[in-house]
Amino acid sequence: MAIEKNETYWNTKASIGLAWLNENDAGPYAEVLRGTLTLLQASASDNSEAERLWAGIRAMAGGLPNTFIKRGRGSSLSQKCRRLWILW
Repeated sequence: MAIEKNETYWNTKASIGLAWLNENDAGPYAEVLRGTLTLLQASASDNSEAERLWAGIRAMAGGLPNTFIKRGRGSSLSQKCRRLWILW
């Protein structure tokens, strides 16, 4: 199932990143990330621009310790199926 990337989606991503910046040290990336996340909020209605901004945010923040960037996609299997798969 594909995630609908609409204005709410991008605003949520930006809010999570900004909240993370308030609690964590991003070193020299802090101000650039803050500006780019704010720009993401302002551009949330333009999906192609939001995608480009998010790619830059991922590139900058992906290597930070305890980052707000989540790797990959979660499993679509139920908890029971995941347990059975592990046991197999």
